[in-house]
Amino acid sequence: MNDMEIIEVKSKRDIKDFVDFQFYIYRNDPYWVPPLKFERIQFFNPKKNPFYEHSEIALFIAKKDGKSAGTIAAIINHNHNKFYNDKVGFFGCFEVIKNYEV
Repeated sequence: MNDMEIIEVKSKRDIKDFVDFQFYIYRNDPYWVPPLKFERIQFFNPKKNPFYEHSEIALFIAKKDGKSAGTIAAIINHNHNKFYNDKVGFFGCFEVIKNYEV
């Protein structure tokens, strides 16, 4: 049986792994236009992105047999919830290998 774990992104190395994963997933897609890596890394930096002033983001990487197998971001936008009188969250950055287990 294959081992799988979900890790929350905390370190700079984790952020790099999170950003790099999409490059792995789409490496053979001729229609994929890759983002600038430094921009993506800054995007997830609370000190550089004003979105964090009113939102919370948690990033996760699925690891299968020690290798990255998927990514997802869990997002709470407090401005949205206040404006719409909601209690909702969002997700994004969902990338995954072709494996239903992940």
